[in-house]
Amino acid sequence: MDAQGKERLAAEWDEVAPHREELIASGRDLSYHHILLPSLTDLIGDTLKDGQRVLDAGCGTGTFLAHLAATHPRIDFLGIDPSVTSVEIAKEHRAPLPNVQFRTLAVEELLADSSASQRFDVIIANMLLQNVASFDDVVAACAKLLTSRGIFVFAVPHPCFWSRYWRYDKERWFRYDREVWIEAPFQTSLSRDSELTTTHVHRPISAYINGLVRAGLDIGELCEPMPDAGLEGVYPVAWEFPRFLLGRCRLATA
Repeated sequence: MDAQGKERLAAEWDEVAPHREELIASGRDLSYHHILLPSLTDLIGDTLKDGQRVLDAGCGTGTFLAHLAATHPRIDFLGIDPSVTSVEIAKEHRAPLPNVQFRTLAVEELLADSSASQRFDVIIANMLLQNVASFDDVVAACAKLLTSRGIFVFAVPHPCFWSRYWRYDKERWFRYDREVWIEAPFQTSLSRDSELTTTHVHRPISAYINGLVRAGLDIGELCEPMPDAGLEGVYPVAWEFPRFLLGRCRLATA
């Protein structure tokens, strides 16, 4: 499909947000609980210190940010998302945490609204970069919002294997080496009956890496997590290959 604008993408997630919240709360999003959450936590590691500021750019309904905030009460957390409904759910369910705020806006808008003192020690982009109108603008904004020693942590669908997992790798319109916009049902391994759809962008690994470099970021670590032996049998379809690619970056001048 054609490239989509910010408003259309946000409207999609307004529709998906209640279902997304229910999947995570009920434990039916296996990959969130057993792959993304622990992998992102490992990448952030012991960098979190009292007095720091953390930004979740594309926080959705705020689950991961609340997970971090609950164990780091002396760190200020800000979650932002262009989806009004997602932020409303986040405020309703996670607002009691005193060190967390949520705002309805994109990271590019936060940059435009920020003073020089409003920088973040950790910026998280969890399954965001494949759902944005302009990858370069989003990554550049994240880089500009980092403190000099800050880290940028991201997770995206694995460019090499996501198409195989969802079985469109053999479609005539798909080319690995091209940026392709794809509209597809919003589903997880344990929830295949949803009629909701979202739009994501396939891009090759080189596009991700070159975009990070253009934004002035150095990649310190990449990981391709797989389920451990005890979890493999829980998934209805066994993992033959990694479904996600995660990384940690710093400013190249740091």
